[in-house]
Amino acid sequence: MLKAIIFDFNGVIADDEPLHLELFQKVLGEEGLPLSEQDYYAKNYLGMDDRGCFGAVFKAHGRTATEGDIQRLIVRKAEYYKQAIQSRMILFPGAADFVKQAAARYPLAIASGALRHEIVMILEHAGIKPYFKVMVSAEDVRQGKPSPEGFMKALERLNAHPSRSTQPILASECLVIEDSPFGIAAARSAGMKCLAITNSYPAERLGEAHQIVKTLEGLRLEALEAFFRLPVLAYCPDLLFTSKISDTGRHLGIKVEVANSITQLEERASAVQPALVLIDLGSNGVDYPTSIRRLRDALPDTALIAYGSHVDKQLREEARTAGCNEVYVRSEFVKVLPDLLRRYTTPSSQ
Repeated sequence: MLKAIIFDFNGVIADDEPLHLELFQKVLGEEGLPLSEQDYYAKNYLGMDDRGCFGAVFKAHGRTATEGDIQRLIVRKAEYYKQAIQSRMILFPGAADFVKQAAARYPLAIASGALRHEIVMILEHAGIKPYFKVMVSAEDVRQGKPSPEGFMKALERLNAHPSRSTQPILASECLVIEDSPFGIAAARSAGMKCLAITNSYPAERLGEAHQIVKTLEGLRLEALEAFFRLPVLAYCPDLLFTSKISDTGRHLGIKVEVANSITQLEERASAVQPALVLIDLGSNGVDYPTSIRRLRDALPDTALIAYGSHVDKQLREEARTAGCNEVYVRSEFVKVLPDLLRRYTTPSSQ
């Protein structure tokens, strides 16, 4: 289950990656070192914090820089950034609205390679700083991305926050929103799921993310929550047909868990919050309308699909009235099963 969302900052909330490149070029140019736009993106400098980027460029040109040298460059770039941002502060379309929407349901954190005062400056100007319970910046970590340190520290601070519930949030219950390959690698190393946005890199460079979208604008939380659900839970008293459903899911790469009884189906459904529930109407003595109503009450956003060998008009109507999205005769169900599994378990980003 999704319990927290951790945002990268530059390239996800703040549309200032071009400005950072410009300032890296300015500061490095003053040191006699060139930095091309091609190298900035191709060599993943974009995914590094200031210390990592300056150090990497010096090394690439065979130059040695002490920690004092690097710190001096960081301070100079920060001053240039402060001057430039006064007239160039831009948020990505939909970023502020999405943050507000997400904060209404989940604790939010930032884990970024940017300097803290730069993050605070933009968040305060945009009026969204209060929505973030935790902020991890370049000053808080020893290793930048692709190290998972920043994301793990954000999770640690979320769990230490006074507002947290008694149950600690697990890494597997966090969603990271990133824009770079290094950030995606860091999220996955932390054991977190990752949504990538093509603000800085094309989709083909972000393939390690669990899902890729073009923008936060119009993004629905339901699409993100689907990542954390067991895809399919099924009840089928016919063992051979159970194998048919499981094999179809396996072929499509979709996990299907099978319940042994309608009672177990209801118990497991409440516990795992599946995206799709399949219900065989084949057992005698089962009060299907009542079970379906209980499932619908417990899972208002889950698709409920019923099927059976002998589905007459009355049974079909009872199942639909109780809360089923669709009801099929078994022969029809076999034909549409692959499409149902794909349709209800693949998150829709918009």
